[in-house]
Amino acid sequence: SCFAKIKENRNFIKTMKKIIINSILIIAGLIMIFNVIFLSTYSNKPTGQASAQASISLLIEGSYCGDSACDSGETCSSCLGDCGSCAATTTTGGGGGGATTKSIKKDFSVEPILIKIVLKQGESFKTSIRIQNTEKTPQSFDISVSPSLKDILSISETSVTLQPDEEKVIYLNFISNNSTEPNVYTGNIEVKTPYKTKQVPVIATIKSEKILFDVSLDIPIDYKEVLAGEELVFQITLFNLGEKEKSDVELEYIVKNFQGELIVEQKETVTLENQVSFSRTIKLPKEIPSGDYVAIVQAKYQNSVGSSSVMFHVSEKESLKFVKNKYFFVILIVVVLLILIVFFLERQRKNLKTSLKKQSNQISRVNKKIKKEKIKTHETNKEGNKFQKQLSALEKAYSQGYIKKESYEKGRKKIMEKLRS
Repeated sequence: SCFAKIKENRNFIKTMKKIIINSILIIAGLIMIFNVIFLSTYSNKPTGQASAQASISLLIEGSYCGDSACDSGETCSSCLGDCGSCAATTTTGGGGGGATTKSIKKDFSVEPILIKIVLKQGESFKTSIRIQNTEKTPQSFDISVSPSLKDILSISETSVTLQPDEEKVIYLNFISNNSTEPNVYTGNIEVKTPYKTKQVPVIATIKSEKILFDVSLDIPIDYKEVLAGEELVFQITLFNLGEKEKSDVELEYIVKNFQGELIVEQKETVTLENQVSFSRTIKLPKEIPSGDYVAIVQAKYQNSVGSSSVMFHVSEKESLKFVKNKYFFVILIVVVLLILIVFFLERQRKNLKTSLKKQSNQISRVNKKIKKEKIKTHETNKEGNKFQKQLSALEKAYSQGYIKKESYEKGRKKIMEKLRS
């Protein structure tokens, strides 16, 4: 019964251990599948402003905001200087069909999602952003400009209150003078309510009044999104616009964030006669935070400064994306609990195995002792039978008168002592 109970417990623990180990393997497989699906979905999603750069950028080669022509893709909202001003409108809740989306609490919209302009020293340019209250209650908005842009950008209003579905156009005035340093200025226009904050990234390129050498910059599609610590690859084309002979042009390669902070800077000198195209790489710091950044190339020759810029995105490593996912810790806790249960069951199995071994050894000792006792009892019974026969023979001899009473009693006493022993 003891053996049967112990073996039954051992079998139960073995079964539970197999079930839990299989569960861990299944969960590990699900984690791998989930990881692949999550990461592939994540990598295919647009990366904030970076994904919209191609379609939203206000600076397009050959056709850009500020070329005095309201081209395709430009509107009164995105390019005031070319298309004229827009009248603020209020949209009512009735009318037309279309998909209905669930309103986020105290949300609003801001357009465009990126502003990119090019000016020469002494020029100015006007554009605008449009704010819409998408909620069913009035909201107050505070509008501000990054400190890195305050010397070249002013806004028409710093605070507005909008009724439900009401829109407001905020006019932006970019101004440079002859003393403005030629550079690529980065920053944000921040639109803030007590509940939410949204930012419109701004890239403002100020070139020198006279440009002898200009430059264009492009980042291959595979490098529009990179990891921290990786190399950023870009394609550069340098143009000679004024000098007739070969000249040494100083090139600066810069990476800035949208707070106007310098992240990386490299310099080199290129000898140019007419036009040249080449590629360069710049290594990003390992500790650079994820987000949108601006790659800049500046061509400097005497007092001439030409610039070009492209936005790119630094993303987190795939492992960090997964770790930050809200399901990761739930899965991790389940796996840890299952491992602890397996550890506990394995410990119980070993304890039962040790107990079973002790019980087996004890029973073996008892069986040996019983066997010895049986042999001893058999020999004792055999000896007892022998003395009983001697006693019967003695009594028979005495009753028939073959021995005297004294001899009978003496012999009987001797046999009884042996029987008792």
